[in-house]
Amino acid sequence: MANAITGIDHGLVGVRDLEAARTNWERLGFTITPRGQHVGWGTANYCIMFDNDYLELIGLVDPSLPSQSLEAALKKHEGLFGVALASDDARETHAALSEAGLDPEDISDLSRRVEMPGSTDIAEPRFRIVKLPQATTPDMNMFVCQHMDPSMVWRPEWQLHANGARGVTSFTVVVDNPEPLLTPYEKLFGAGSCSPTDDSLAAFTGHGSVIFVTRDDVKLIYPDVEVDENLEAPFIVGVSLDVMTPDTAADFLTTAGIPYAHSDNGIVRVAPEHANGVVLEFAKAPVVM
Repeated sequence: MANAITGIDHGLVGVRDLEAARTNWERLGFTITPRGQHVGWGTANYCIMFDNDYLELIGLVDPSLPSQSLEAALKKHEGLFGVALASDDARETHAALSEAGLDPEDISDLSRRVEMPGSTDIAEPRFRIVKLPQATTPDMNMFVCQHMDPSMVWRPEWQLHANGARGVTSFTVVVDNPEPLLTPYEKLFGAGSCSPTDDSLAAFTGHGSVIFVTRDDVKLIYPDVEVDENLEAPFIVGVSLDVMTPDTAADFLTTAGIPYAHSDNGIVRVAPEHANGVVLEFAKAPVVM
């Protein structure tokens, strides 16, 4: 566990119409949390909670307030635009990153107000955020997140999904050249955390991976979906979700009337036009020893 980072916390999916996105991802078979409003920011979200991580559907609701990198991301495209890494102690992570020469920004506090179902109560889960400079996470928008009130965020009734999804296995990122990314990401995630090939680099975060590929590789790993050729690298193209069996996802999508591809190796894949710009995969995750 390098730099007191425990793995992937969540992926951020930027959407232009938050309510339409909620409806769309419900149709894809996900249980959606109540809407949250970030305090002091112009953004709101819905979350898709899994066992140990989640996806965040986030939209701009007040352009007069800060939106961090969301507004700029949405000018380019809808879809994944960042990955949050998990920490049990933001202060410890900040100290470790500083000692490693990775130049983290000062710890910042964040909260969001959530209307809890079945009551008039407003929950306000709190988070501590450690932002990482571009030099530390080249070709990626990454930050570290500590949950101060995890029981408000992970509720059992929110973690059951009709499509069988259980968690994030990996994110796939399109870059011009993965080779120079090995050194900075091994510095972040630890020696031996990265597995390079001729045209790709897989960085294991401690829980889940970030896989960097070239545009040519996208056509090989997603042979059955079309990815917008006008998108300029780098960009996060897709997420792979762990399921007990991909057939559960396939059966649900069939019933819902949502097109998908079912590859020879069992992966069920939804094209980005049906998932707010995200290539969405359902596959049984490999066992990590």
